[in-house]
Amino acid sequence: MLSIYDFDPAVLSDSENRVRSTFESLAASFQKKEKGVDQSALRKKGWDASMRLPLTQREWQVLEKERFNPAIGEAALKIIAPILNRGVVNDKELLDPDAEKGITLRNIQTRGVRKSFPPYTFMDLKEARAKLRAQAGLLSPPLGKEASAVALKVAEHLLRINLTFNKNETEDKKADAKEKVTPVYFQIKRGEVILRAGDRVQEEDLSKIKALKKSQESTHLLNILIGFGLLISSSSSAFYQFATQNIRKVALSQKDLLFCATTLLGTIALLKLFQLSTDVLGGAFFSIPSSSYLYLFPIATGAMLVRIVLNSEVAIIFALLASYFSAALMGNQLFYFIFTFVEV
Repeated sequence: MLSIYDFDPAVLSDSENRVRSTFESLAASFQKKEKGVDQSALRKKGWDASMRLPLTQREWQVLEKERFNPAIGEAALKIIAPILNRGVVNDKELLDPDAEKGITLRNIQTRGVRKSFPPYTFMDLKEARAKLRAQAGLLSPPLGKEASAVALKVAEHLLRINLTFNKNETEDKKADAKEKVTPVYFQIKRGEVILRAGDRVQEEDLSKIKALKKSQESTHLLNILIGFGLLISSSSSAFYQFATQNIRKVALSQKDLLFCATTLLGTIALLKLFQLSTDVLGGAFFSIPSSSYLYLFPIATGAMLVRIVLNSEVAIIFALLASYFSAALMGNQLFYFIFTFVEV
């Protein structure tokens, strides 16, 4: 989405109307001869009210001498019109950062739009003033040196910014465009190396890294921990109810339950720590995927400990729970569940 800049053509049309009406009315005042009326003072007052351009005494004498020849005003408009038609901004260095990709020019009167791309044809105030002074030489032959200087001063006075950045409209358009964009999903396997040392960084790689960082934010991890805790509680309760009602040797006291729960949580916590260490190993040894190291973790240790302290039936239930939660921690991998349960 390109940045939107509003173009105001009224800046030029207002200047043309003001200059022509001023010079025509003041030129016509020389035809009036009323006794007791200072026409020069009236012209001075009319000039200040209409043009609001202070002149030196010498410049005023030049206009009086030329009888406010409308050609002076037309000369000023002749050199200012092409510049205002192209557009004038305050400073090109302060353009919107996205303007290097192009901008949308919108006429605020006709609501017409057109796209413009670098290098831009519009000018900033500094460039426009330099352009006016460079064209001043074109005015001298027909008007004379002194009248040309006055025409140049009038043109510089008429120079105004008529191209402005519409920040609100630009942000609204960009927001609408983002809502219409269909999200792109990347499937990343656990242990997959996104970027190796020495590889050229692509935009797709940066998108994946940003998505991974966002998924590892504290709020996201907190949601995972809460959900995993609820999953452990509900699954453990279901298995315990089934085992106590259908398996004779499963009759656990509070101490036995505390022992089993502590062993299960310890096993899962150690597996998570081991998983973090495998990510480091995967980055050091590119030939071996980091997911392969997970099969080295001794899941059976917890079940063996339960078998020694309690009995084999409870150990089997423990092995099912440990395998299930380990597979869930690894990203719901069915093969890992089968592997860990068979291992036990």
